[in-house]
Amino acid sequence: MNLNLKTSLAAAALGVAAVLTVAGAASATPSPTNPANADATTGPTPPSSPVTSGALKAKCDSAIAARLAEITKLEGRIATASTKGHLTSSDATGLLALFQGSNGATAGLQALQTKIDQPGGDPTLKADCETIYGGFRIFALRSPQVHLVIAVDDENHRVTVLDKVAGDLTKLVNNSGGAGIDLDGAKAALKDMTSHLADATSQLATVSTMTVIGDTPQQWNANHALLVPSVTAAKAAHADLKTAAADAHKVLVDLGH
Repeated sequence: MNLNLKTSLAAAALGVAAVLTVAGAASATPSPTNPANADATTGPTPPSSPVTSGALKAKCDSAIAARLAEITKLEGRIATASTKGHLTSSDATGLLALFQGSNGATAGLQALQTKIDQPGGDPTLKADCETIYGGFRIFALRSPQVHLVIAVDDENHRVTVLDKVAGDLTKLVNNSGGAGIDLDGAKAALKDMTSHLADATSQLATVSTMTVIGDTPQQWNANHALLVPSVTAAKAAHADLKTAAADAHKVLVDLGH
């Protein structure tokens, strides 16, 4: 039993040691340098002064290329999280649908590029270029969505693992009475662990991954803090689980295991 318990605890400790990855753009607030028609600060922004159509076309082609490259990275992140992490199949399908298929961002950006690069020039070049930013929000919304959903699924898995560890530790504490061991420290750590697990569970319950996946660029355009509540809850849960894992280790140490 002790060997199994140590194995479970080691797995949990390794899991909660992973850093929660949420792009900063998800919690960024609007500023004069990040207007509604721009994407995130990591991507190219539309020119603010008059330029030739050739220069504007080049900037827009570059903006599309940057976003298509980012989408490729995000699709790779989703694939890795599905096979080596704990991203659920339904969440993976939902995330990939943001980029793939006839209605996905990849097809939309490629269609814009075809229009922008058409022989004879694009008669609505400026508007089409602005759509690259306001219509897709790859850096400001899509990237944070992907990382947030992956993080939440990982944290939900860790809750399950640590819940089992807490149950095993409770049995171990109860079976250690009369063995000449001071149980006060172990009991206090176990109580703190269960408290943090309960809070992590409560925090994660406020985050619907399907709702996060369903958030649109138009919603982000109207509310740059769209993902902030979910990001805040996920970070709080991550901190709770890190503390819970440390408490679990303390219980074992206090019991001499």
